[in-house]
Amino acid sequence: MDRLAAQFGFEVTYYTPTPAPWHRLPSTAAAHGAVIAILAGWLYLAARMNKGPVRATMAWLGAAALLLWPSELGKGRSGLRMVDFGMPAWAFLATLNLIAIFFLRDVEEVHSWSFSRTICQLFAFPNEEVPPSSHPRLANVLALKLVFFKYIAVNLLLYAVPSPSIWASIKPYSLAYFFHGGITALTILNTLGFLIEGSLRIIGVIFGVEMLPLFNNPMAASNPREFWARWNLAIKDGLSRVFFHFKAPSARSLKRSSSASGQSSGRAPSSDRSGLRLRHFKNDYLSETEHSDSPSRASSPERLERKLIKKKLPPGSKRKPSPFLPKAMAAVLTFGASGVFHEYMNMIAFDGATGETLLFFLAQGAATVAYSWLRRTYPSLVEACPRWLGVVFVNIFAFETAPLFCGPFLREGWFEDLKGFGIAGSVKGFVWVVGDGHGAHAPQFVK
Repeated sequence: MDRLAAQFGFEVTYYTPTPAPWHRLPSTAAAHGAVIAILAGWLYLAARMNKGPVRATMAWLGAAALLLWPSELGKGRSGLRMVDFGMPAWAFLATLNLIAIFFLRDVEEVHSWSFSRTICQLFAFPNEEVPPSSHPRLANVLALKLVFFKYIAVNLLLYAVPSPSIWASIKPYSLAYFFHGGITALTILNTLGFLIEGSLRIIGVIFGVEMLPLFNNPMAASNPREFWARWNLAIKDGLSRVFFHFKAPSARSLKRSSSASGQSSGRAPSSDRSGLRLRHFKNDYLSETEHSDSPSRASSPERLERKLIKKKLPPGSKRKPSPFLPKAMAAVLTFGASGVFHEYMNMIAFDGATGETLLFFLAQGAATVAYSWLRRTYPSLVEACPRWLGVVFVNIFAFETAPLFCGPFLREGWFEDLKGFGIAGSVKGFVWVVGDGHGAHAPQFVK
């Protein structure tokens, strides 16, 4: 790849990637596997209990163990950058799943799950959509094709991801700085796609539970809100459930009856506190019509009329929009929480938190809120904007803010582990798609 780029006139800087201590992988995998097995048994037993202080205490102890185990208080760093960042990232997802299972969902629904379903609900991203596949293992195997294509994409993108020394030589705020930072973000996207999603699909094959895709082509989004609705769906759903639905199930939902089919399949009938409703109903509360995206919650004219009658409003009246500020604050809080957890991951994997990632997520939250306000206040203006123009804007904004997110990865050489065993051999050449290795970064935005 590097030789082909050189033939087309691109500058190529050759170097040797820092060798990774892969000999530690067996012992690291064994240690992590043993702890996960113990936690799985502990949390499964807790999930089978009835609601009460013992069940809640066991859940919080399990969450603390999940979050602390990858840190120096537990296993600590192994030197394998992928593992050292991946474990706290997985612990973050599992903690969000744990909170939903023990504090948000109906106890009856949780008790209706089989052992396999419970483990996957705790540690993975299972399909709760309608209808589920009748052959979950086959569905997971077929989805591995896309995982393989993402692996190919990563191997190509790695040639444009700078090493720590090369990244340090690129002038901040230059075109090369933003472009190669954006390419790094695309590489992270596809790396998570083939590593984490691939792992989840394999878990699904083992346990016979269909998994959902982790990403939904976020670079095709036409606005910031849609971008984050497509990026890392597991974390998005988990944060949405925790920050917008953190209340106990209603007494009415607890009175519903369980069906025999739900018991046998490990799926409980739908209620207002079921996983499907928690996933779809008003994902971030920024839009007055967010619930219309879900067929189960689509508002018909008859339903709207009933609501108006219940509120003693004349037929044909329009409901007054609820206040926007509380929703905006909750949305920014959600992005801020994600930023704090990412800083925690950086602290464990990279031995330090710089605040860059938190700033990145706060900027994304501000952009999402600004777009939502614009759509709410001037809907005709937003609808008049062509979709292709929105996609261009989203990608420009993503590339401009990417260095904040990718900076810690690049400085610590997070991709050096992957570069050591590329699909066509070690990646030893960095291709200057923008700029060159002699100090040229033009055109520059600041001088």
